[in-house]
Amino acid sequence: MKKIEIKKKWIPGVFGEKKQKVVFYQNKNFSKAFFFIHGLYSSCFQDKYFLLTKGLVKNDFNVFLFDRSRKKGYRDNFDIKTKSFFFKGKSFNDEIHDVKIAFKFFLDFLPKKKEVSIVGFSLGGTLASFLIKEYKNHVKNIFLFGSGISTKNKNRPITDTYPRKENILKNFSMFKGKIILVQGTNDNVVPIEEAREVITNNENLAFIRKLIILKDVDHQFKYINDRKSKKINKIILDILINES
Repeated sequence: MKKIEIKKKWIPGVFGEKKQKVVFYQNKNFSKAFFFIHGLYSSCFQDKYFLLTKGLVKNDFNVFLFDRSRKKGYRDNFDIKTKSFFFKGKSFNDEIHDVKIAFKFFLDFLPKKKEVSIVGFSLGGTLASFLIKEYKNHVKNIFLFGSGISTKNKNRPITDTYPRKENILKNFSMFKGKIILVQGTNDNVVPIEEAREVITNNENLAFIRKLIILKDVDHQFKYINDRKSKKINKIILDILINES
């Protein structure tokens, strides 16, 4: 049986309680590692992420999960309006600082020259772009699930300080590894055509940019034609394994 070491810690954050919860699943003889970044007001400690982690660990990958800083009292079963209260006053720049703190902590766990993939869901993919300049030599692949350069929800905490799309595109243009953009055709949060600029705005055609379309799948990657489906997790897992 494979020996899996699970490390749980609290690390510094920049907002609210000023701490972030992290969990690192580590195979002793792993080949590659995944760093997950969750979306707006979300959490990496949901069933979706744990199921993906289980599948990746079984295939000899290491996985790092973390939750960005927020105010005390948050629960993942709150509705979106209630969740937003726990991030009131937090800026997009604060989110970037949290992600950079967590990513540095993640890299310190890894032996040198190990392959790293970043997996960003929704806002998490946008945040991933701000790791590129500083850490591009450490990252081989970036997976974007329902992510892009803008959002239709711009009047909420964090998104009310959303950066200019030109800045996000500039970040992605610096990346020389593989970018895989995965979109559901029922995404009603991120404008699909604008999201695709991440992979079409590519001056150097030698870099790998790939688009994967999932028919009838929603922005959260939970529903197919408005019905919850466990099939989506299997599809996402196959993408992560086969494209790494």
